[in-house]
Amino acid sequence: MEGSSGGNDMELLSKTLQVEHKLFYFDLKENPRGQYLKISEKTSATRSTIIVPVEGISWFLDLFNYYGPGGRPGFGRGGGGFGAGPTSSNLD
Repeated sequence: MEGSSGGNDMELLSKTLQVEHKLFYFDLKENPRGQYLKISEKTSATRSTIIVPVEGISWFLDLFNYYGPGGRPGFGRGGGGFGAGPTSSNLD
C-alpha cells in the first residue's frame, strides 16, 4: 500500500491517543486499492507515519499483545517494559 495516502482517499474512522508527550493518530482510510490503517506519531519536533493494509492489522495486534504487559515473561509491569499504558480516557 505504499503511496496509498493520496488526496482522494476516503477517511472512514479517526482516533487519537496521547501517551506521555507523544500524540498518535489512527486513521482508517479507503482508496480504490482497499482499506488501510494510517498510524502517525507526533512529537513536538517530528511526525512519523506508517501505513498498514487492513489485512495486516491483526498481525500488529498480535505483536502488541506479545510485547505489552502480560505478554513476554519479564516484560511490562515492573519488568522494564512499557510500564503503565494509556487509559480509556486517552482515547477519543
